[in-house]
Amino acid sequence: MAESINTIKAGEDKEDEVKDLFAANPELPKRSQAEMSLEFERLRAARICENLAGQTSYLYTASRMRELAALFSTGEDTVITMPYGVYRGADAAERCFVKDLGDRDDPDHVQDVTGRMVIRDFCTPIVEVAADGKTAKCLWTVPGLEAHPDGAGNAQGYWSWCKIAMDFRLEDGTWRIWHYGQYMYFASEYEQDWSAAPSFIFAPRNNSSDSPSPVQYSYTPTAIYPDSEPEPPLPY
Repeated sequence: MAESINTIKAGEDKEDEVKDLFAANPELPKRSQAEMSLEFERLRAARICENLAGQTSYLYTASRMRELAALFSTGEDTVITMPYGVYRGADAAERCFVKDLGDRDDPDHVQDVTGRMVIRDFCTPIVEVAADGKTAKCLWTVPGLEAHPDGAGNAQGYWSWCKIAMDFRLEDGTWRIWHYGQYMYFASEYEQDWSAAPSFIFAPRNNSSDSPSPVQYSYTPTAIYPDSEPEPPLPY
């Protein structure tokens, strides 16, 4: 190219210099200010959505379930798919996280949060923000571990690996989690060979989900892992 964009000087003649630059280099893509602004907002949205996913991991581990539920949409079309059940509706997040799993500051859930440890490490993100910048689809591989007490002063540790899919929606200027799905790879007692152990699915003491979860893959030596549980998001 005859010139570099970096050579454009600030000042009153900046607009003329930009026009001259594009005239001299017709191979440069020509985009309107509105198009560039939308692209910036889409890039910004991708970062926001990744941060929201990270917040769910941190808040879940800390049993800060009220704050976790506040990250979700309260639309009637909200859906949360856990390994033990599916929650639907405006109060899906409140029922799933606060009512069933229990917040650390709720005296009615001391039994549920004491001795519970769930750590989820979000890896290999696939993040696709819609062309209009109003929704996003994301998928992560999530290695993790869990520990659950037995009520007698003991606990059992588990390997717990899954995929987590989330759809996000921009609501009144704020990105919210719209759809959430957890799809297990495997879950087994810590000291067992995960390929030989029966799959473990934790379910809370209270379960107000609207329906059972769809049947998911479970490892066996003769099984082939499905290629669409769920599908990796594509540009849209």
